[in-house]
Amino acid sequence: MVNQNIDSGCLMCRREGKTCASKLTIDQAKILNKHRAEVTFKKGEVLCKQGGIASHVMFIRDGLVKVYLEQGKKNLILRIKSGGTYVGLSSMFGKSVFNYSASAFMDTDVCMIDMDAFERFVEENSQFGIEIMKELNKSLKQGYDRLYQLTQKNLHGRLADIIICLSQKVHHTDKFTLQITRRELGELSSMATESVVRILRDFKEEGLLDLKGKTIEIKDVDRLQRISDLG
Repeated sequence: MVNQNIDSGCLMCRREGKTCASKLTIDQAKILNKHRAEVTFKKGEVLCKQGGIASHVMFIRDGLVKVYLEQGKKNLILRIKSGGTYVGLSSMFGKSVFNYSASAFMDTDVCMIDMDAFERFVEENSQFGIEIMKELNKSLKQGYDRLYQLTQKNLHGRLADIIICLSQKVHHTDKFTLQITRRELGELSSMATESVVRILRDFKEEGLLDLKGKTIEIKDVDRLQRISDLG
């Protein structure tokens, strides 16, 4: 579903101090508003396809998105993105293709911004460009953290790390409803679904968390953090 509501567009994001428009001038925000559209992706719908032409930068207004590499029949989830973050920044100033795929974990509102218009303001407005560089650096650091997690931590450490990340960086609470399946948890932590189920059961039996259907409640965040750190 597409919507071009000017009242909730770039000028409002500028007033609210959001990364997508906070450093733009009023005139630039008005121009950018003409080169974007608001799209609601239903759960499971694909935002972008690995190897596809990158015609837009996507700013997630609300919802959850998984970013992943497609490797034959298996996927490697790189990260989960929530509201206030971008998809597609790494495709700027390059071959203009998406380096990964992205799909909605839940109904997600996205602002699709024309890539050429976005790049032009990055080049013309140094303050806006610096903000985008900060976002790229943040994404790069997250990539380094993921590489360390997948190559240096054991299975228990990986899953503890993912649960803490979902709690603190995505849902911002110790009790939350999983928007992803056990299989996707496995893809996110690079382990078999059976291992995810077994380790979640171990964590529950050890009093680290409580499981009720798709709801997880962390009972002992300090011990869970130690498992993540020492894993």
